[in-house]
Amino acid sequence: MKSVESITLKGATGKWCEFKNDTESILGMIVPHQDKLWIIKYRSGNETAAQERDAFRGFCESLQVE
Repeated sequence: MKSVESITLKGATGKWCEFKNDTESILGMIVPHQDKLWIIKYRSGNETAAQERDAFRGFCESLQVE
């Protein structure tokens, strides 16, 4: 499973991404800003990723890009 969603941050727009296979998940935010590309990634087993998803997404959405 994979999904990508646009998220508006303070100062930029990022892409929230979720990738999952049979055993592992990757959650992340990709934020292009000026000449840089910020990548924030969380990788773990599916059960742990499901438990931490909302907290990690909240962290990513709280980022301020200046």
